Parts: sequence; structure tokens; C-alpha cells
Amino acid sequence: MASQNMKMKLVLLLKKREDAAQLHQFILHTTLDIVQDIAWTTGAMFLIAINRFNDLVVSVYVTAGHTQFMLLHDS
Repeated sequence: MASQNMKMKLVLLLKKREDAAQLHQFILHTTLDIVQDIAWTTGAMFLIAINRFNDLVVSVYVTAGHTQFMLLHDS
């Protein structure tokens, strides 16, 4: 009985991690649209806290060639 309980907890933990990974990808992809609009209207290269979702924040560094480095971090 205990081993079944542990297996169920492990399955739920893995599912949460998978869901979190998909959520992180979704947040970053939505931020790409925001950054594309902002990058052409401002001369700033480091865009702090462009997108927020719950306790997650996205900051972006845009190079002169418009390459975007995105950082998803806790607030």
C-alpha cells in the first residue's frame, strides 16, 4: 500500500514538473510578441520585467542585431 502511494506521489510530481515546463514555454512565447513591439519603439537594450505571470517575471536583453536573450525568473 505504501509503495502505491509513493508511486502516485511520484506521478503527480512529474506531472507538475511537465505542466510547469509547458507554462514556462507559454510565458516566454507570449513575451516574444511583446518584445518585438517594444524593441522597435525604444532604444533600450535591457528590458526589465516585460511580462509577469503570478510570481514569474521575464526580463529581456536585446542586441543591436535584435537577437533576444530572455530570462524567466522569480519576482
